[in-house]
Amino acid sequence: MSTSADPGSSEPDRFSVSDAWWGAAMVDPSGVVIEANEAFAEVVGLPLADIVGHGVDQVFGRDQLGIELSIARRLTAGDGPVIEYRRSVERSGRDRWDGVVRMSLLRDADGKPKMFHVRFNEPGSRRPPERIAWREGDFPLALDAMKVGVAIIGLDGTLLQANQALTDITGRTEEELRETDLLAMTHPDDRVPDVELGTRAWLGEIDTYTIEKRLVRPDESVVWVRQEITFARDETGQPVHLVGQVIDIGDLKEVEFELAESRQELTDLIEQMPVGLLSSGPDGLIVTANRAAAEIAGLEEMPAGTDVSEMIHPDDLGRIASITMELAMAGRDYHLEFRVRRPDGTVRWVRNDARPELAPDGSLVRIRGTWLDITELKSAEELLRRQATRDPLTGLANRHVVFAALAGSIERCASGLAHLSVLFVDLDDFKAVNDSYGHGAGDGVLVEAAHRIASVASQATVVARIGGDEFIVAVERTSALDARSVETLAEAIIASVGMPYELNGDVVDLGASVGIAVWVPGMTADDLVNAADRSVYRAKAAGRSCWRYA
Repeated sequence: MSTSADPGSSEPDRFSVSDAWWGAAMVDPSGVVIEANEAFAEVVGLPLADIVGHGVDQVFGRDQLGIELSIARRLTAGDGPVIEYRRSVERSGRDRWDGVVRMSLLRDADGKPKMFHVRFNEPGSRRPPERIAWREGDFPLALDAMKVGVAIIGLDGTLLQANQALTDITGRTEEELRETDLLAMTHPDDRVPDVELGTRAWLGEIDTYTIEKRLVRPDESVVWVRQEITFARDETGQPVHLVGQVIDIGDLKEVEFELAESRQELTDLIEQMPVGLLSSGPDGLIVTANRAAAEIAGLEEMPAGTDVSEMIHPDDLGRIASITMELAMAGRDYHLEFRVRRPDGTVRWVRNDARPELAPDGSLVRIRGTWLDITELKSAEELLRRQATRDPLTGLANRHVVFAALAGSIERCASGLAHLSVLFVDLDDFKAVNDSYGHGAGDGVLVEAAHRIASVASQATVVARIGGDEFIVAVERTSALDARSVETLAEAIIASVGMPYELNGDVVDLGASVGIAVWVPGMTADDLVNAADRSVYRAKAAGRSCWRYA
């Protein structure tokens, strides 16, 4: 529901309660009467001098004040915009006054109580205005032909005249309308702004106001209307009556509700999608993001203003920022993969598909895109890569990798850019371990031996397991290899592998025999490995745990 209030084009005279023919008084939150009229004085049976500036307990007497205090507390607590109740007032030396009281509360801009408006209506005492701002002749006929509901409303809120359109909209005859008022027909949930704006208009703060609200028909059906209330004034600026215009906006509201429902359905769909949907401004700050995007980033939510750069892994940020700006400023769609670092320190891989939005002058307005969590895919890729390039037991390079590396080294050697040696390492007496302790224990020994060889040969070009208990260590240098340095490496491998192994509480000793082959022109990778392999047999024949050249 929306409301609006339009100040008059000129500053109207403030409407005073003295202009009302019904009993009216304004009371501040402390209970002091700040304004009252003669009709109110007639109701309570006191002169105005004994009313204005005095507390309501002095005006009514404490024994009669209970109901007003109760109603004031209810209004202050927010129990409706206006409360109507029947009231009897004992008047000293006079007959009892019986009628209907309507009390409303005007609040200030901060929502604090500002003023109570108390209105006493005595049945049968209605007094229509002497003048109505709609002329005789054909004008009423024209009003009846209008599709807009029009009413002349007394200053007490009762309808004095109404056209056919208003009776159609409200579902009431003109006679029935004259027995009620627009506020009584207003849906209870829509009365607060109507009362607040009506009170401001009545006090002269505004001359007209417009509000969208619901009217309840006699059959309890509801119709949405846009209501405009304007004060008609005489030549002196004093209000004579009100003119109300009511337009049936039910169809418009139905469209609004359908649009709102569609927007909500779209919002819910976006929130439920497993793919992150987000947009950011040219400053890199989030404009919108759904729940999936926040979950990928390890956040409960990703509110507007979140800095995207703070979520991207530092090692990826420079590359991402450069590519993003280059492609975004060119208005080109782009696809990036990067890591997002969560607040708990974990990392997720993200695929970002994005489309920039440019202004007519070519400046970047916004980037819209998707985040897809590809962490599992990256893990699978890494696993496949390792399976394709790594020995599954020891994690060392496998046969394919070592032969590819040797082929590359040989090309450089043939061009005179490098020198290459290959060490073929074969464990001594490894079969006895498998036979005595089982293959599971044997695998553990192979893993430990691989670790020892890799640690000693950390400066080697490649360290690989090519099968069983056989390992290859390739050493490529840009300068001529010193034979002694290769021999020292072989001795270090033999010493490291030869250290004891603990197996099921036992200490097991193994050895390693190493064959060394140095590349010479014309040799292939197979030639080099085979030559080193043959030299292993020479080392074993020499007593094992030693090295020999091919």
